Amino acid sequence: MSTKKAGAEVVRGRRRPEGAARKDWYRALERAAFEWRTTFDAIQSPLLLVGLDGRVQRLNRATRDLLGRDYREILGRPVEAVGKGQPWATVVALAYRVLASFEPEACEAADGERQRTWEVEASVAAGSSEDGETKVIVQVRDITKTARLQESLRRSETMAALGAVVGGVAHEVRNPLFGMSAVLDAFESRFGDRPEHHPYLPMLRTELGRMAELMQALLEYGKPAQFELTSGRVSEAVANALELCRPLAESHGLSLVFHSEADAYPVSFDLGRLTQALKNVIENAIQHSPAAGEVTVAATPVTMADGVWVRVSVRDHGPGFAPEDLPRALEPFFSRRSGGTGLGLPIVSRVLEGHGGRLRLANHPAGGSVVDLELPCVHPSAP
Repeated sequence: MSTKKAGAEVVRGRRRPEGAARKDWYRALERAAFEWRTTFDAIQSPLLLVGLDGRVQRLNRATRDLLGRDYREILGRPVEAVGKGQPWATVVALAYRVLASFEPEACEAADGERQRTWEVEASVAAGSSEDGETKVIVQVRDITKTARLQESLRRSETMAALGAVVGGVAHEVRNPLFGMSAVLDAFESRFGDRPEHHPYLPMLRTELGRMAELMQALLEYGKPAQFELTSGRVSEAVANALELCRPLAESHGLSLVFHSEADAYPVSFDLGRLTQALKNVIENAIQHSPAAGEVTVAATPVTMADGVWVRVSVRDHGPGFAPEDLPRALEPFFSRRSGGTGLGLPIVSRVLEGHGGRLRLANHPAGGSVVDLELPCVHPSAP
């Protein structure tokens, strides 16, 4: 609304100049608006301004890029129309909470499918003296790398403490176990030909073998995470593991299939430790596969939020993981397989973490389970 006064327009309490002065005034106004938009768009984190009516008033270029949508599709619309999934579901919830309470809030938003984590902050910005309108400023920051480092540190600390305990126990138990085995050998040598002992000796031998296997697994799990890392192709470790697993696969009537699309993407790994980890996963897949089937191993490059990784996927055609077991599958001593120690996958997970990688478990949509071993590329920005 404007009024005339002394030959000049008065707008919102300010006198607008006339003639040449008015042109200068418009140019200064346009320049200020351009600088404001440029500064707003220069902010690297997604940023939105939401009015008291819950509608989006402003958004910067980073928001548009993350959404993959045009400004005109979003401006003036309710904040819940911005986007689906994370971090937008958290943006909507936080914006409305701050609109109701007028208190700043912050929380994390995680997208499990894309393996990304954001920190979302929302606060109230009081209106200026000119427009008098209060807004909510919502800022989204990608903290995926920080979240992964924190999770890796927590797991490493927990695993190191647990590994030291189980390693110490295994070392102490190994000596009496060796003594028991020696006594059984002597007993069998002296009294093994007596018929009354025949039902018991094989049973004792089997149980001692299981205990020895468990102690070896405990020692492996408690082994300090010391690796001799070299740069190379992950297919070398896969080929070694497949060769070691071939006799077991043939005894089950299974074929092993491997293909790689990641030879141009070098990773840093300890050949011996990574080969053993892959062997454990492939053996596990063989033991859960039906006869006359196949176990497939595929190495592919994958672009993550923090660069390019190489993913080695081991898939079987068995029953897959029970949904309720997936959250516990990497816990030490958790196993559904008869005679299993429950340490195979935890050992693999620990080896992957020592390489700066990670282990993921899932069920394939077409049936069977998929175990992904992921390692960061040495040069993640280029093949």
